[in-house]
Amino acid sequence: MKITGSTVYQVKGRGWPKYPWIWVEITTDAGITGVGEAAPVDGVVEAIHKLSRKLRGQNPFNIEKIFEESFRSGAFLPAISGVEIALWDIVGQKLGVPIYNLLGGQCHDRLRVYLDGFFRGAEYVPEDYANKAKQAVNQGFTAIKADIDPPHIPTMHRINRELDSSDLILTVNIIKAVRDAIGTEIDFAIDTHGSFNLPAILKLAKMVESYNLL
Repeated sequence: MKITGSTVYQVKGRGWPKYPWIWVEITTDAGITGVGEAAPVDGVVEAIHKLSRKLRGQNPFNIEKIFEESFRSGAFLPAISGVEIALWDIVGQKLGVPIYNLLGGQCHDRLRVYLDGFFRGAEYVPEDYANKAKQAVNQGFTAIKADIDPPHIPTMHRINRELDSSDLILTVNIIKAVRDAIGTEIDFAIDTHGSFNLPAILKLAKMVESYNLL
């Protein structure tokens, strides 16, 4: 079996056009098509197209070889990842087994999930976040996560990633409001996406320590 070609699809998702879903489809001469997902970062589509030209004629089973040759040639890692997932998909289909069996086997019968983005549509104020959190818990979720970063916080657009005291206090009040709304039994996490500088994130961490964040 040989790789015959590839196609890249950009699919509208949350935050389009900044954050498209990027799917890589790899075809083979055996009629098997594999699909993988690449990270939505600048340049990844072009990198996949460039990488794909080197894949034609190769055996899709040689995943480690293809990965190493691609990486050592300077290929973009997010592009390689999308291709690699598609190759595992091809191998799994050819062997007639789930991919997880090829990667070590199943570990769990069930997996707990947390709700990311429960706050969509809310203003960056304690009352709105608290109400959205209660709605999520009423849907049955036992863990939720909120984004605490730009574009929600005005002063976080600065180049030094410092946080004004007013925005810091507002953020802490939002976290407190959510915790008060959902109680102590629900896990609650926040995500800053690396947007704070070190002094700001340390200050925030100390101020929210009592709210037992996940």
